[in-house]
Amino acid sequence: MQIKKIKDKIVVEIPFWQTSYDAVGQEVGRIPNIIGLIEKEVCSLNQLIDMSYKGKTPQLGGNLVETSLEPKGFKKLCKELQIDYIELPVCSRCFEAIWGVFTIDEEGKEICLDCDNERKINVGKKNRKV
Repeated sequence: MQIKKIKDKIVVEIPFWQTSYDAVGQEVGRIPNIIGLIEKEVCSLNQLIDMSYKGKTPQLGGNLVETSLEPKGFKKLCKELQIDYIELPVCSRCFEAIWGVFTIDEEGKEICLDCDNERKINVGKKNRKV
């Protein structure tokens, strides 16, 4: 990555691709350096971290640029730039973005594990005889 000042602008240059290596350091291909992330209404460009050397898929790295775009405009931008994006699911109970594992409730809606655990505790209390 290179960061420069050109006249009255800061310009950040990030290579589109990164070389991917296996566990013994042999080149096995290339993966993108950047991926779009939509977390509810917050849209950002994030770094991808190559994990091929561990036999894993890439990991989401740090946030490089948070945009002021709405999700629809951000998706359009990603398409124009030929950058893939991830849109995180939103919990139907607490309305927070879901990072990682989630479950489906009785109504077929996505819920985060915190809300699912709370639901299970409340169901257990109702079924418990005093």
